[in-house]
Amino acid sequence: MDLINQTITRERIVDVACAGGVIPADVEADLLKVAVFDRREGFSPVFGFVRGLKADIGAVGTTVNLDEYTLLVVGSSDYDMAHCANLLLESGGGVALVDKGRVLEEIPFPIGGLFSLEPWRDVGQKLTAVQQTLKQRGAEFPKPLYALCFLTFVTLPELRITGRGLVRAKERRIVPLVVE
Repeated sequence: MDLINQTITRERIVDVACAGGVIPADVEADLLKVAVFDRREGFSPVFGFVRGLKADIGAVGTTVNLDEYTLLVVGSSDYDMAHCANLLLESGGGVALVDKGRVLEEIPFPIGGLFSLEPWRDVGQKLTAVQQTLKQRGAEFPKPLYALCFLTFVTLPELRITGRGLVRAKERRIVPLVVE
């Protein structure tokens, strides 16, 4: 998925190196991994890749994403992505940034993974800190977290990711991650 802007994606097929059956992220090529967990079907992850975020970050995760409202994690490090996912699962959901094993930002949303118990001003300040951290790490969008929240929204063009797989939005068809 190429991010054209904060809400629109384009499908792009790219050649990537694969070692031992693992396709790594590549920060220099702006290719980050995406994992979306299907909360309805045993919570097993679906994987994809995204380009265009331009953030050098181990992992950013959120349970606030359109249509799915499930755990979505994007990152360059499998370890940090797993750490971020576990952190959000333990807190009941929310938003978190992890890099090199260290939690940079965390906003728990313990009510359905969507709502905080903290005052709205505090949550707003923490969301601003998340956006600023992502921009300091190279993201160019005004609100880079929003781009991730829209990755699951299958009514927008062109390629999206849900807990059921990669979806070509126009065709409403699940497509494979790997094309030979």
